Amino acid sequence: MWAMVGGWVRTLIVIVLIGNLVDIVMPKGDLRRYAGLVVGLVILAVMIRPLSSAVGYVNRDHPVSAFSWVSRGPSLTGAIASEERHQAEAMVQTVPGVRACAIRSLSGSSVRVLVNVAPRTSRKLVRTMAQQAVSLTMGRGVRVAQLQMLSAKTS
Repeated sequence: MWAMVGGWVRTLIVIVLIGNLVDIVMPKGDLRRYAGLVVGLVILAVMIRPLSSAVGYVNRDHPVSAFSWVSRGPSLTGAIASEERHQAEAMVQTVPGVRACAIRSLSGSSVRVLVNVAPRTSRKLVRTMAQQAVSLTMGRGVRVAQLQMLSAKTS
């Protein structure tokens, strides 16, 4: 523990000395002001470092990392693919008679489209709209490999 505190103090002293040296060497003007700002930020970072280590030490199950949020949650490409799929589903649902639509990716560049439709809805219109929606949102190379239309009879 004391060795860690001693190392921290030594690092802080070296940074302050280097900062003073930079301040002496820099010519007067705006650049000197910005160099002072940078040195001050570095000193602040060195002073705060033991606090982040202490928090990480207290909570060993979830160590503190400045970029830990990057590894959590869906990847950017996964989020984009999900949004593209939702957009295509919404476009298919604009067809008269379509009650619901779900698009699932198959292997490669093909998708499966499940559509819940009202009776007497044009299969050709739904297929055309599904292909156009998928091509527009997911890319021209993506094609509708399977189209399944479920029709529930209304009373």
